[in-house]
Amino acid sequence: GRVGSNELVRRVCSDIESETNMKAYPIPVGGSNGCGTWGYIEGVNEIKDQLSDQNVDHVVFACGSGGTAAGITIGFALSYITNA
Repeated sequence: GRVGSNELVRRVCSDIESETNMKAYPIPVGGSNGCGTWGYIEGVNEIKDQLSDQNVDHVVFACGSGGTAAGITIGFALSYITNA
């Protein structure tokens, strides 16, 4: 039958762990957890490196749960503090 996204992630992780004896790390839909936010914070460094020779005024991204916005906002805020 049909299951919600969180249950599907849980079931897939459980299947991987039982079939491989390896640990599966579940990332919630949208990546909205502390680990996902840190990923976007680190991603800001990559964005800045790749666009270092360009004058960019805005970064545009899709947002559903807010995790992407939180990580990108914190990442840019931290990058300007450390580069000040």
